[in-house]
Amino acid sequence: MRPRSLFVVAAVLAAGVVAQAGPIQTLWDNYWSPAPGYDRLGYFSSEVSASVPDSFAGDDAIFAEPVRIQEIKWLGMRNTTYTYGSAEVVILDTSFNTLHSLTGLSFSSTTITDGAFPWGYTPYEGTVAIPNIDLAAGHYYFAVRLVSGTPQAPTGGRNFVLTTGNGTIHGGTMGVIRAPAFGAPNWTLIGNYFGSRPTEYAYRIRGEIIPEPAGLALLALGGLLARRR
Repeated sequence: MRPRSLFVVAAVLAAGVVAQAGPIQTLWDNYWSPAPGYDRLGYFSSEVSASVPDSFAGDDAIFAEPVRIQEIKWLGMRNTTYTYGSAEVVILDTSFNTLHSLTGLSFSSTTITDGAFPWGYTPYEGTVAIPNIDLAAGHYYFAVRLVSGTPQAPTGGRNFVLTTGNGTIHGGTMGVIRAPAFGAPNWTLIGNYFGSRPTEYAYRIRGEIIPEPAGLALLALGGLLARRR
């Protein structure tokens, strides 16, 4: 095989791995506190409801490699006498520009049994599937909220994301919130919100590591060259 042909093969191999990725795994884990993962110290509204028509509580994640986001888990509490029809997700860059906004998502939840839970709502772990969003290596923010009823006819259910880590900041920054009804119309670090305690919110980001095509192609090319010798 001539050298030019080897480079053509390498290019084809590189193109072939673009769509491939590894098994689903936890890409960023913000459950810093001991199980079940929240610290019983705080919470913030993250909902569409009759009481609060627009609020989010989120946190950051840092990826050293390109990733494919497929699932987000979070720890929250809610009023279980209401039905929550869907979940909404936003993914932001470090300037709080919206990269992805997803609505009408199905979600599942598992009630957490916690005899020491200090508030009058039901704690739970939520899970929402994401339709394969590819992100370059870097620093991002993620937030999930539940819709009580429907966006067109919200009901009175309340939903909150719980804090984690006892005030220690493990990621790039503390958690972020946006809640026009509570005086925060723009995305704001929670420590800058009316003197609130810096904290993080309990999210777990899951998906796949996306292979670097160039690196894999070079490995393949090296193997072909070795076979020619």
